[in-house]
Amino acid sequence: MKKFNFIWIFLALFLGSCANIYFAPNSVSLSKEHTKIAILPPKVSVVERQSLIKEEADKEEVLKQLSMTIQNDTYSWMQKRNSNRNKHKIEILDIDVTNQKLKSIKPDVTNQELCKILQVDAILISKYSFEKKFSDGVSNIAYYLLLPTGLSFLAFNKHCQVNCSLYYCSKEKNGWTYDYMTDGIGVSSYSGLGNSLMKHFSKKTPYTKGRD
Repeated sequence: MKKFNFIWIFLALFLGSCANIYFAPNSVSLSKEHTKIAILPPKVSVVERQSLIKEEADKEEVLKQLSMTIQNDTYSWMQKRNSNRNKHKIEILDIDVTNQKLKSIKPDVTNQELCKILQVDAILISKYSFEKKFSDGVSNIAYYLLLPTGLSFLAFNKHCQVNCSLYYCSKEKNGWTYDYMTDGIGVSSYSGLGNSLMKHFSKKTPYTKGRD
């Protein structure tokens, strides 16, 4: 699996609310039947007072890279939990294999079709929304100095929200959902922010629970 060597520079999150976590009836016991799951590339949006990226093509590339980084972070944390914490061990489809299989899919593919394409028991679907409102001058300096090194800073003073769900293929519905928002002030690399969120939610899935 391809590694993304992004450096965690600084992260200071002041949590303004607890995560909303939903376990569908029997989701934990049903998860024990799973042998393989896949982590989809997350959908990512960044809200800015003024766009730092002049060309739309550049912006798409930055968001794509951010999605790949978070997908990799998720895989790493899920693997760690699978080794050390999960009550029921599962195989997590390699990120490169997942993405290769997804290359030729149509835009309106259903979750059930994805299950068949990936040949898994469940798929992890996620969406991230980042907002930053620091001064444009500071943001531009940080962004353009670090872009050539592969790092991009995300400065925010309102929120960063993650929405995740585990789609159970055999039941054709979500077995678990996770909604979490951070409030406060922080400056981080994309990887640092992703790692903080993944560390939090990866220990809250049905696979880490002993029973319903």
